[in-house]
Amino acid sequence: MVGEAVSNGGWNAVLSLLFPCPTYLVAPELTMGPRRLDLAVLNVASNAVFFVFEGKSNNFSWDNLSAEVRQCCQAIYAGGYTYGMGGRGPDCIIVEWDGTDMGYMYIDAQGQVEGRQHRTTHHIVHDQAAIVQILQAIMAAHWEGR
Repeated sequence: MVGEAVSNGGWNAVLSLLFPCPTYLVAPELTMGPRRLDLAVLNVASNAVFFVFEGKSNNFSWDNLSAEVRQCCQAIYAGGYTYGMGGRGPDCIIVEWDGTDMGYMYIDAQGQVEGRQHRTTHHIVHDQAAIVQILQAIMAAHWEGR
């Protein structure tokens, strides 16, 4: 079994590689209002959080993790889209939140990043390319102001 600390550490490494300093900062245990975020990605220039991460052990309920990621996205929402990730050991969900609905991000048959209501999970090894593509799309959307 992978505990929450190990899960958070592994996903912190992934996020730090894909959202590098000095443009971004992956901040652990950031408090936003009533929520304490396991990890948050900040744009250093604007000091704004646009991506949150909530980690759990690999036996935690996906339904409960999804609800917690939604609450984290709500805590940082400032209009447009907010993005989040829930890690459960080596598996994750990646979501977008528009202020009303949460969509689970995935790669469609044409190789495009999409969001849908049905939960899609990704494995850190088996789905590495998809995870990277989705996180790069989030980075691009952030720079476009979405």
